[in-house]
Amino acid sequence: MFRNREWRYTLSMGLLSWLPVDIASAVFPFFLIYWVGMDEGDSSIVLGVILASATLFLPLVLWLARRTEKNKAFMIATASWAVIMMAILFVPEGSVTLAFVMAFLTGFGVASAHLLPNAMSTDVLEVDELETAKRQEGIYAGFSVFIRKLSTALVLALVGPVLAVSGYAEGADTQTQGALTTIRVLISVIPAILLVIACVIAWYYPLTRERHVEISNELALRRAARTGSK
Repeated sequence: MFRNREWRYTLSMGLLSWLPVDIASAVFPFFLIYWVGMDEGDSSIVLGVILASATLFLPLVLWLARRTEKNKAFMIATASWAVIMMAILFVPEGSVTLAFVMAFLTGFGVASAHLLPNAMSTDVLEVDELETAKRQEGIYAGFSVFIRKLSTALVLALVGPVLAVSGYAEGADTQTQGALTTIRVLISVIPAILLVIACVIAWYYPLTRERHVEISNELALRRAARTGSK
């Protein structure tokens, strides 16, 4: 499995684009409550806006993926997402409306993270079949899910200690400036860096649409030959 170079690319892209989602899930409520000034109910609405926006942007992501290479569509969506995440650092304190706008705009990148790495992983399974003459979806899917769950667990395990070191006081009505700065960096700068790295990896993704068609045709010929021999 690890000899499949194309799969290593899609695994890295998927992981790096999902880590910001994990970080946002863990930290965004703190940002909305202590920096923007929302209550817990309103912060849940903002998270709902992100999911609704991602659903609305899915057709655009699909259109881009059909119009160009999948890695280029991923780069466009992910780069725009990185810019938006970085812009969150500059959201003024108490800007409720702007928080909703930012939440909506992230939907494009979140939709891409849901869709494109998985679609590309499906393509690279045929690279494996070409090399091994086997269909091994279960192995690839199982390991990908394991890595995904492990990364989520690590994010959740690290957020608490990082906030504690910054001076975060659980249950307090206000937080120290150090805690507020840490929350803002965690929700903006760190995800933006991860997304930029994902874009760089996507730039070097080696499996083009043309090459995938060639592989699919070769596999079709092999399957036809095996069927004919029987």
